[in-house]
Amino acid sequence: MRTIVLTLLLLAGIPLLATPSTLVWIPSTDVQSPNTVHLGSDSYIFTNGGNTAPFVDEGITYGLMPRVEVGVDSVSPFYNIKGEASNPLWLNAKLALITASDKQPLALAVGAYNVSPQKNANAQLLYGVGSYTLYGIRLTAGGYQGNKKVIGSDNSGMLLGIDKSIGKWWLGADYQSGDNAFGAWNAGIGYNFTDKISAIIGYDHYNAPAIVGAKGSVTIQIDINL
Repeated sequence: MRTIVLTLLLLAGIPLLATPSTLVWIPSTDVQSPNTVHLGSDSYIFTNGGNTAPFVDEGITYGLMPRVEVGVDSVSPFYNIKGEASNPLWLNAKLALITASDKQPLALAVGAYNVSPQKNANAQLLYGVGSYTLYGIRLTAGGYQGNKKVIGSDNSGMLLGIDKSIGKWWLGADYQSGDNAFGAWNAGIGYNFTDKISAIIGYDHYNAPAIVGAKGSVTIQIDINL
């Protein structure tokens, strides 16, 4: 049944989210449950003088086994540090080293995302993040390193985040350092329509607008679990 539904969604052209499980922008310590197919849409509409087309990330993330998720993205368009445009397929994977629970507030995860067979688009971001939940507020911190041939010489930095769920609502903010295409301040608000369908609307302020082509963007993210 899941295969049939997935095939119909693909044929219908519905955008699908495939970045690793995130807060607003940065990877989180969450992983998809085993055998869960995660679909959705990440769209970024550039503002503040941006004259580039909206950036759209489409794909699938799958809970491969306990503590492991994998995914594939179709991205359009992506520009590397040299200004070369491409529409790459990006792969991602995440391993949860420690998972959080009601009695265990600490979580740790490592992974890679935006890994592509296309050399001019292989951002190849490797990361590690940890989170700690205190009074219902989750604090996230970590670091990353990317391919400087694609994202530029400032290719490593910090990952910081904070988020909290309030009933069906979710509030989150995060930061990725670095003067590259991935460095940004971000904030968003989410709502769970059902236990399988949710959406986030937020804003991104880029550290390197000359590279991105805009100072910021409005992001709309729709998530569906099958």
